[in-house]
Amino acid sequence: MTGLLLAASLAALPMKDEVAIFANLAVYPIYGTASPAASDYISLDEGLKQGTVVVSETGGTVPPLVRNRPPGASRQTNQRPAQQVQQQVQGAGTVNTLWLTNKSGKKLFILTGEIVAGGKQDRIIQKDVLIPPTKEPVNLSVFCVEQQRWVANNGIVTFAPAAGGAGGLADPTLRGKSQNDRNQQAVWSQVESTSRRLKTENATKTYQANLNDPKLKQSVEGYVAAIEKAFPVQRASGAVVAINGKLVWMDRFMDNTMFRKYWPKMIRSYAIDAIQSRERTPTPKPPTYDAAMRFAAARDGKMTHEAEDGVWQLTKIDSAAHVIFELTDLRPSKDILVHASKMAK
Repeated sequence: MTGLLLAASLAALPMKDEVAIFANLAVYPIYGTASPAASDYISLDEGLKQGTVVVSETGGTVPPLVRNRPPGASRQTNQRPAQQVQQQVQGAGTVNTLWLTNKSGKKLFILTGEIVAGGKQDRIIQKDVLIPPTKEPVNLSVFCVEQQRWVANNGIVTFAPAAGGAGGLADPTLRGKSQNDRNQQAVWSQVESTSRRLKTENATKTYQANLNDPKLKQSVEGYVAAIEKAFPVQRASGAVVAINGKLVWMDRFMDNTMFRKYWPKMIRSYAIDAIQSRERTPTPKPPTYDAAMRFAAARDGKMTHEAEDGVWQLTKIDSAAHVIFELTDLRPSKDILVHASKMAK
């Protein structure tokens, strides 16, 4: 029902001809209504800055791991078992797992592709997830994005610095690989491909170099400045992205309050994707606003689910044209769609 409400709400939105365009990147706003429930959630940025969310390496002196319920328990009947992910253990830590304790008193929403830097390797979050307040550490599934380093950094993981004061976020292409493929080697291969295209190759093969490279930063900020002049950040609850004239990605949040928390790093991630995809031929005319909204609303495809019973459900909708992921907060009174992402195939 939540997904049907999403499609209906998008169809009912005013078709305002607003699109922010720079070079080969076009970003279209998705409008929505305010949600009083937005105050019930905290972002990973906020939690780490406030010290109410703690992330650290597995192993060492960290207390015994308290795992979330395994995926597969859902009120839906057509759920799929959790996809197997490549787990690599080196020394006293695990590449694909970190510890997280949420002491904020709120539900912690973590976005696919958010970067946690430090520890023995830089990682990105594997998939959208909600983590309720916890007294003990729980399993946080991640992928390594720094293939050639395994050196302790005090066992502490901190958010990667990024322009705009927000933690880092992987570009949509890498985010899609993480959440859809759920394969460490596929993530490493995509990081290497991105680094080659952006000319940010480095000794440890870290994705973080894309955020730290001075020349790339300058290019990214050029995109950001131009897009932000035309994009209605104060009214949007999501964005559709077109690169080289093709609709490729969507992020949609429960309301504008949550959207604005992620916008500073989302726009930079969109810019990185656009820069690595630049072509020498003239950029085709971007799609119309109506076309972008049709892209956002289409939900055809095979539907599967994974969940932590009574906490969250992640719905995957897979078709020949796109893959959609919808994270729902399973509330006793009424389920809430927290975030939806969509990538074109």
